[in-house]
Amino acid sequence: MNIVRRALFIAFYVLSFVNAVDISALHAGDEGFRRILVARHGQRPSGGDPALTKLGVKQAKLLARYVSSLDFKGSIYASPYLRTVETAAQTAKLLDLKIKLEADFQERTHIHGKANIEGRSQKDLEKIFPGLISQDPALQQSWVYADNYGNILTQRAVGALERILKNTKGDIFIVTHKAVVLALMDWMLSKDGMKFKGFEVWNCELVYFIVDSKGAFRFVSAGIGFIPPREISNNFKQPLIPIN
Repeated sequence: MNIVRRALFIAFYVLSFVNAVDISALHAGDEGFRRILVARHGQRPSGGDPALTKLGVKQAKLLARYVSSLDFKGSIYASPYLRTVETAAQTAKLLDLKIKLEADFQERTHIHGKANIEGRSQKDLEKIFPGLISQDPALQQSWVYADNYGNILTQRAVGALERILKNTKGDIFIVTHKAVVLALMDWMLSKDGMKFKGFEVWNCELVYFIVDSKGAFRFVSAGIGFIPPREISNNFKQPLIPIN
């Protein structure tokens, strides 16, 4: 890695947790505040609906430790893809929680009118992750959308988050895909009067917001500061992050 590239990467890594405010100030005197955490899945190989790579599993474990360090108390939601459920499973095991499968947080459609994968059933995922999949809500049998892109994706993802906020209590942790992370982040930032441009979403990137008891959103951070530089990746794209 040349000197300029190394300097740029170090600067990125140091700033990878963009921290807007003092966290304690966000909920001072408010016992009803909630955390909303949104993360991309760990590294995966290309094609279809694969499991995580060895690096992806390690990233998911690091993400789980970080979520646990936040004193997370709530529910875990995941897109029903294998890579997202496998990522969420590390946190579910660590915190003794079950994963709620939410189709509206699924991957974007790459070709309009054509579903990306066939999609595993609830029973399939229960066999792969015994004891970790919630029955409530139960995943519909045919959950893969053939039209999940652009505004359609945003409306579905935001609608699901609004529904979850309305019908549940406690913190919310969502494990999903790059496009959904960006859609939810943009929407929550707009609620806080903010906007980011050109934000990269790395594997296990975590976006962190707080919602107070009156429903006001407050941005806390976004980044991968809990992952060592050598273990940062962007799926199967090469090179990853070479550090010489």
